[in-house]
Order: sequence, then C-alpha cells, then structure tokens
Amino acid sequence: MLGLYVTVPVAYFRKGLAREYLETEPLPATCYGFLLALVGETDRRRHVGCRVAPILLNKPPTSVVLRTVWRVKKTPLGSSGNTRPDYQQLLTDVQLVIWLDSSGEAGEGLEGRVTAALVNPASVKRFGGLSLGESTHLVDEVCPIDRVRGRLPASGRAFLTAPKGRLTLPVWVDHVGSAGTRYATGDLVESTSLELASDALGLVGKVDCLKRRDGTFLPYEHKRGRPARSAGEVAEAWPSDRLQVVAYAVLLEEAFGQAIPEGRVRYHAANVTVRVPIDDAARADLLEAIAEARRLREAVERPPVADNPRLCGSCSRPSACRRKCGMTASRSATWCGCSPPTAT
Repeated sequence: MLGLYVTVPVAYFRKGLAREYLETEPLPATCYGFLLALVGETDRRRHVGCRVAPILLNKPPTSVVLRTVWRVKKTPLGSSGNTRPDYQQLLTDVQLVIWLDSSGEAGEGLEGRVTAALVNPASVKRFGGLSLGESTHLVDEVCPIDRVRGRLPASGRAFLTAPKGRLTLPVWVDHVGSAGTRYATGDLVESTSLELASDALGLVGKVDCLKRRDGTFLPYEHKRGRPARSAGEVAEAWPSDRLQVVAYAVLLEEAFGQAIPEGRVRYHAANVTVRVPIDDAARADLLEAIAEARRLREAVERPPVADNPRLCGSCSRPSACRRKCGMTASRSATWCGCSPPTAT
C-alpha cells in the first residue's frame, strides 16, 4: 500500500446530476483517473483491481464564481446557443492523502508505477498538466506521505460506505454518457485510527496507530501503564496486550494481503516500547483465544475472577464480575457497585 500527499490550490468535484447550480462534493469520489495521468496511462481499464481511497486532511473554504458552462456536452464548442452563464462552487487549498493498494491487480500494479514515476518524473509521458477534478484545476504538490509526516494533521475525513449514508458519490465514472457510471453511498467520517474487521475470524478492531517501515506495516497499541517484566527484568507485553496486537496484525494481513512480521506495544508510564513477533505461535494463540471467547459466550457460568483483588480497581468490566467489593461495611454485600449478575 502506498500513501500520497496531494495538494490542489483550486478544485471542483462535481456533484452528481448537478445542472442549474454546479455544486461541489467535499472530496473527489475517485482519484483513479488522476493516478493514471500521473503515470501517463491512457487505458482507463489498465489498472482495474487497484483499490484507491482519498482522505481529506483539511476543511477547504468554499467560494462561488459566475462562469460560462456548456448546455449540451456532445455539441461542439462554440456552437450557437450551447453556452450559458451559471454559478459554480470552488474549493481552495485542498489537501488530501490518497491511498492505493495493488494487491488485487494482475501483472504490473499501479502502486509500483506511481512509485517509479515519483522517483523519475522524466520517464513519464503525459498530455498536458496533472489535474484533479476539472482539467484546469492543476495539482500543486504530490509526494509520498513519508516525506511530509511532520506536516500532516492528526486526523482526516474519509468516505466510508454505508447503506443509509448522506453522500452518494460516483466511484466509476462513464465520461461518454452516464449509463456506465457506478455510485456508492456513505458518509464522510472523521477518523484518527484504522478500523478493521474479519468475518472469517469474527474479529473487529481499531488500531491505535499504524506505521510503515521499509514497505511493511507495523501496528502499534498504546497503553498508559507499565509492561510486564521477565525474570531478567526485560520488558515484555502483558498476555492480553500481546493478543490484542497480534489480532491487529492478523486483521491487517487479511485487509492488505501482506505479511505483518511484528507489532509493538507502547507503555507510556515506563516510556518503553515492546516488540511482539507475529509468528506461527502468536497466530495459534490468537485462534485459541478466539475459540475460548466463543465458548465463554455460549456458556452459562462466568469465568473465574482474578486472584489478586488489586486488579479490580482498574478493571473495565466490574459490573460483569462476581467479586464482592468489600470496600466498606455498608457495601460489603454489594457487587462492584451494581446488582448481582444472573445467568440468562
């Protein structure tokens, strides 16, 4: 997977079926055509299978201009009666991150061609300038995100598909007519982390932080506390933290189609980062934990409580525990501040 940082000083991403008043969408529905132009490809089906996802990094100001527009697209330019004045919305200072993944392509992928084009721009032959949106809206900057990480904000807005979303965007545009245009419905969602899911494993997870090292993704899990210590006082991940980061790695492998060699757990109280290898043993432990979780979900009896009462103070699920509080005499008969749990 490759991430590109792209800026466009002035842009217009036409809203579908807009006629009398040319409204703009907040971000481009697809950047596939832009990427084809970047590598000088003229066959628009050459890289079908590449996954492309734009993320809007800022909130571009919107302005309105009065311009001359065509009434009928197929009529030759300059024809009498084919032009009229109309209002058009414009976005200024558009900043995007465009992610592309060629794992689903056959043969030479678009991801590799984009990387090669950025390394050696002189090798690319294209017609005219590089634009995003209308052909007159030229791109100002395009580079791998690794070069500008210090300039990137902590969050961005991505278009996530949803059956009852508020936006309907054309994800494949038929430029000749409209019969072949395909649309997707979703919402523009603010996100600071990556949500993943696997139907095969029955897992859903939100990665705290995802970094890339030498072309490989590394999932990070952030913890406020301190790490476990081995007999030699070497920092280690707690068993639950280890399983969590292993689960993230396996979800990433399924989503991106590439091996994840390790994950990392950052313990901020000790200022320590622990590396967790993602090997066969780790995957086996994860599958065993998933099977145990499913068994417990179907069981009537609750799992045993912790032997150490001090752990209860920082537990995130006290209401599901059978341990009595015993903090004061008046609360000695209560169950962690709630009613006693009952089997259902």
